[in-house]
Amino acid sequence: MSRLKRLRLADDVVVAVEESCLPQRVLPDPGDVTHSLYLGDGRPGELTVTYCRTDYYDFMVELTR
Repeated sequence: MSRLKRLRLADDVVVAVEESCLPQRVLPDPGDVTHSLYLGDGRPGELTVTYCRTDYYDFMVELTR
């Protein structure tokens, strides 16, 4: 399992902290990530927990079937 911890910035202010876990078949070396974690083949492969600053922005989720 590969693990990443990333800071999300907006105007140089930390607005979120993300912790991601990916199978090694998807990401053998976390140091290889330079841009996006999302893979073009459509296979699921990421579990992310995000801690957001609630004083900085609103969060809305829409669920559909």
